[in-house]
Amino acid sequence: MTKVVHIGIILVVALGLSLPASALDIGLGLDVDLNIDSTRDTNSFGIGANVILRLNDILEITPSLKFTIAPSTAFTPYLFLGSAFYWHLVRGNVVELSLGPSAYTGILFATS
Repeated sequence: MTKVVHIGIILVVALGLSLPASALDIGLGLDVDLNIDSTRDTNSFGIGANVILRLNDILEITPSLKFTIAPSTAFTPYLFLGSAFYWHLVRGNVVELSLGPSAYTGILFATS
């Protein structure tokens, strides 16, 4: 039986900075992952940061950087760099629904 726990915590701080060409909302986010897989022993813990660039009420670009450690592989560290592109479908006062693609690349640091 596979048990996978993914905890994503996004803390958004709306800075409301104005750029010379247009008004752009900028936020900061924190992402914490805890992945537990008891069948394959592929547990990992990751922490990362992202910058939330809201282009308008519908479009958002979120570049991110995450550092992950996998204890099952002798604490092998990984560094992930990526970005996501979201369309906001539903915008409420408390809850928002967004969909979009994301792309990431990872760097594995060899341990000797």
